[in-house]
Amino acid sequence: MGGTPGNGSAGNGSGNGAGGTGPAGALDVSWVPLRRLNRTEYCNTVHDLLGTTQRPCDMFPQDDIIFGFDTIASVQSFSSLGLELYERAATSLIDEVVALPASDPRRTSIFVCQPAAADPKPCATQILTGFAGRAFRRPVTADELANHLGLLDVAKAQGGTVTDGIVLGLRAILLSPHFLYRIEVDPNPASATLHAVGDYELASRLSYALWSTMPDAPLLAAAAAGTLHDPAELGKQVSRMLLDARAHALTTDFVGQWLELRDLPNKEVNPQAYPTFDPALRSAMGGETQRFFEEFFQKQLPAISILTADFTYVNARLATHYGLPAPGGSDFVRVSLTNSTRRGMLMQGSLLTVTSHPTRSSPVARGVWVLGHLLCSEPGAPPPDVPKLVEPAPGAPPPL
Repeated sequence: MGGTPGNGSAGNGSGNGAGGTGPAGALDVSWVPLRRLNRTEYCNTVHDLLGTTQRPCDMFPQDDIIFGFDTIASVQSFSSLGLELYERAATSLIDEVVALPASDPRRTSIFVCQPAAADPKPCATQILTGFAGRAFRRPVTADELANHLGLLDVAKAQGGTVTDGIVLGLRAILLSPHFLYRIEVDPNPASATLHAVGDYELASRLSYALWSTMPDAPLLAAAAAGTLHDPAELGKQVSRMLLDARAHALTTDFVGQWLELRDLPNKEVNPQAYPTFDPALRSAMGGETQRFFEEFFQKQLPAISILTADFTYVNARLATHYGLPAPGGSDFVRVSLTNSTRRGMLMQGSLLTVTSHPTRSSPVARGVWVLGHLLCSEPGAPPPDVPKLVEPAPGAPPPL
């Protein structure tokens, strides 16, 4: 497997997984396992590939989580149930496209020609080549194409039409490991020299890191031109991608897992201890953090400002909760915190809520969160003879 763009390395929370061991037992930092699309990435990818609103991923098994992330390849699993659900999804997704009117743009983007009765293979080749290239996030090989074209003969032998054969080929593409996994093939696996991944592999790394979905046409064009490893082109593509609406995935997926904000909608809050906490406030807290981080990604602000920023986003409900002047209307607005004691993400209600107990705040739990999530230095377990704290009744002062 190839390494990272510059020198090869193991993955991280949003990457491919841990390195393996080489022939001598030493850590091989350039080795990465096959990385399967997680549920979110699968649904985003089939949406961009097929224009569908179907969400078959909602029926898939939950992704395994380690270090707070569901994107780490070394713990991803695959089951017979998963294969069955992938097969159902492929059938439903392709059948939906086939059932569209002949002039529908979603259909014509795949069925780019009409097979000739005398010789349907040239058109079938064109259809399957284009679809596989987008689905695999790279050009399809001759052997791969031959395998999919062979399904035309399978359909014919079963009394089916040319269209039936093409449909089988399209379904097979969605069931291919090259669609379901991000496969990085090392052109020289015997070499001990670390080297960059290929341009198409780098394009996929970028798109799934920033968008949680497949590369778009401009990114694939840069990969085809072999220019993605040029720092200027790489910077240009990243800047463009951060301004795209799909970069919203950075907050919903990466930040949501890093900060554990995915737990916010279901976080238990005792209504006796916090009688003013309601669904509107919970939603506003999540909206604040989402907009806060989107500004960092879009404007590429210094990372340290995540902790020290003197601005945030509030709507009327959240402003009242914070004791800030309420903005007009129900929309979120950017406000200055110059005259407030609040600064950065650590004082935002969303983070304070997910690091609290249902009946009270928890500086200890919050400190553990900071050590583990920000400093990568989680404390050890307490001694076995330390008793648990006695939880006070809601509204009662904490014990001295």
